[in-house]
Amino acid sequence: MGDARLRVSQSHQSERMNFYSIKQAAGSIAAKLYPDDTNKRLELAERYRHVLYDVLCSEKLIGRDPESRLPIDHRRPGATLALHGCVISERDLNAWLDVIGIGVQVDGKAASSPRPQGSLEFYPTAQVASALAPFLSEGKTREWLLRILGDAGRRPALKQHRKRVGKPEGAFWNPYGVASWLADQEHMTKAKCKQAMKQEYPEYFDRAFDD
Repeated sequence: MGDARLRVSQSHQSERMNFYSIKQAAGSIAAKLYPDDTNKRLELAERYRHVLYDVLCSEKLIGRDPESRLPIDHRRPGATLALHGCVISERDLNAWLDVIGIGVQVDGKAASSPRPQGSLEFYPTAQVASALAPFLSEGKTREWLLRILGDAGRRPALKQHRKRVGKPEGAFWNPYGVASWLADQEHMTKAKCKQAMKQEYPEYFDRAFDD
């Protein structure tokens, strides 16, 4: 009897479902489509990040609260903002991938968005702008942040958080450095900086904050 209970328990553990943030889901899809082409993976991960958010908002894919794992109610106030930080079950994600017919399924441990070799803690300009835009103050937008990052040569304190990678060169950023600069310039509150790291870049949150 004890052995039977153990086998059942192990079976349930093996069937435990994976959950992905939007960024992780986008990175996982891109990795499946182009496992050997880093530049293409980076490009597609950013594209799928936007696609996934759009289908979540249109209720074609279920976004779940990261703590309770319950579906986010689109009728509740702030639902659109809550979807930025939602998680997606692997089962729901694969069902959606099957519907759109791109020929891949995700599996296993959730993958982070791909990053270029030699730049393991830096992210592309467009990705950083998209991730940090919801946390900006005074109605500033993603397009505004893209302009700021594109003009970093005039801002040495911001430029120090940038790396140039590849040929042709692409700009990659330390997102915590960017968010901290934004907070210092009062374009983002300190609380929003912390929230952005916790939600979008947990590896930076773990290093920069105690809780």
